Amino acid sequence: MSACCWWTTSFLWHWRDIGMADSDDRAIWAHAHAQRWVIVSKDEDFQSLALRFGPPPQVIWVRIGNCRKQALFPVFDRLIGRITSALDRGDAIVEVWAH
Repeated sequence: MSACCWWTTSFLWHWRDIGMADSDDRAIWAHAHAQRWVIVSKDEDFQSLALRFGPPPQVIWVRIGNCRKQALFPVFDRLIGRITSALDRGDAIVEVWAH
């Protein structure tokens, strides 16, 4: 089971928030595909699915080691312009690094 969430234009949900707590990666992928959502995850499996099937959904692949969610917000704040530009271009995968 993956730790991931969905990102749309102005909303962020954790997969548990939408009733998919027991869902596997393929079910999460299919749901995000149908909704045209963006998956935000540290899980390499979603990166693999994006390479195999292409968007939608797009994947923001968080490449930051173990940390609390609160530590991710400053990184996303700093990189939001680059992230949204890549998503607008249609990039299947957007990698997010701390540095």
